[in-house]
Amino acid sequence: MKTYFDLQLKGRDWWKPYLAYLILYYCLYIPGSVLSKNPETAAASVVFNILTILFFVLVYPVFAVKLYRIFCSKLFFLNKSFEFTGSAGRLVSLAVKGSLLSVVTIGIYFPWFMRNLMRFFYDQTRWDGKPFVFNGKGGTLLKYFLLAFLIPFIVLMVIVVTVTMNGQSMLSAPGLAIAMCSVIIVIFIPLYILMVKWQLCFSYVGYDAAFRVKLVNAAGYFLGQIVLSIVTLGLYIPAAYIKLYRYVANHVLFVHRETGKEYPVGFDGSLARNYGYFLLQFLLLIVTLGLATPWVYARCGSRLANATFVEGVAEQDSIEAPAN
Repeated sequence: MKTYFDLQLKGRDWWKPYLAYLILYYCLYIPGSVLSKNPETAAASVVFNILTILFFVLVYPVFAVKLYRIFCSKLFFLNKSFEFTGSAGRLVSLAVKGSLLSVVTIGIYFPWFMRNLMRFFYDQTRWDGKPFVFNGKGGTLLKYFLLAFLIPFIVLMVIVVTVTMNGQSMLSAPGLAIAMCSVIIVIFIPLYILMVKWQLCFSYVGYDAAFRVKLVNAAGYFLGQIVLSIVTLGLYIPAAYIKLYRYVANHVLFVHRETGKEYPVGFDGSLARNYGYFLLQFLLLIVTLGLATPWVYARCGSRLANATFVEGVAEQDSIEAPAN
């Protein structure tokens, strides 16, 4: 049997903190953008850049915690809501430490910074009174980053050296520029899939989550959706969004650590019924310059979450940990 999630989030539930965030952001961004265009205000531009960094390190985490707490309280499974117990102060502390160490180590610490952020949100999220646990490793993410950045760098350097030795300019070879962009896209798609797999490396009591896909097949599917979105000048984007969500959801499952029993996750929402709805919501975002985000996110999120299910737990009132 299928047990569905139930997201009861409404735009009115979180438009106030979202609007407060936008006001603070644009109060900083608009004056700063004006100053940065004036060469006579170079010092002021530097101050603006510093304030922008401080904004994302000190202010953004406060709103992130507030919005995520509201989201969790409106998400239900087996008639029980999720709960987030993390504090904004703790997230600010992680952001400050992670940002400084990432700068000092020239980015090497960044994967561990990401791991700590994921741990914060997973480990402070509860369902039925029990916490989730994030199991992703910083070292694993570092390997993904190295593969994603080193390989494109080597390929691009080979292209640049070859063109230069032939006495050509990169600007005069649009075909090569397109080839370079294609190489970057093709390589970053596998990176994104690996990051999704890494982000879904978590457990809940005696159950381990898994994202089981073949990287080549998944990359091909994602690339196909991107190409269709480009070819149709964006009209296919709502369909791509829904189909990519379905692809990920249909390849996630929970495995009972003791018995090995699997509980597949799935999405059975209708593309035909949802395409027009999502297209209108995306257009609403554009027309309102993003001001409708709380309502659009809540509506689209509910459409996706309420068609997402876990098989095999419908008859259970709770999910218990395996016996020791």
